[in-house]
Amino acid sequence: MKGRDGAQLRILVAGASIASGYKSADGNSFRVQIRDALIAAGNDVQMVGTDGKGSNNAFVGEPGLRIEQVMARLDAAIPKISPPPNIILVQVGANDLGQNFKVGTMQDRISTLVDHVCTAIPGVNVILSTLLPSAKTEAGAVTYNSQ
Repeated sequence: MKGRDGAQLRILVAGASIASGYKSADGNSFRVQIRDALIAAGNDVQMVGTDGKGSNNAFVGEPGLRIEQVMARLDAAIPKISPPPNIILVQVGANDLGQNFKVGTMQDRISTLVDHVCTAIPGVNVILSTLLPSAKTEAGAVTYNSQ
């Protein structure tokens, strides 16, 4: 995580409960820890998005969203963010598993989301998270993450 001269990291975190910080100890999920670690390494970091929890801690998402709903939220948010993000961290899919919603097409739908974002923001770096196992989705998450 060593800083690069002059590069500003404009990071957008997108997803549902985990990305938004639902039930996390401080309500910030992993966003603040990532931001703070990157800044400590000498990076110029701006967390961007249309939802937020305090200064430099924006994101796009809310609890309960499935893949297509996160994509719709990104569609609405991206035109409002200037300058646009150059990194998008996506944590999505647990609600699709938990709701047994089109589980067999999750990879294709996430691929569509990534293609869609890359078309909307040429040159953006998209980082997909693995799914975090939980009691409700463990078997599906393990299977999905292995693919």
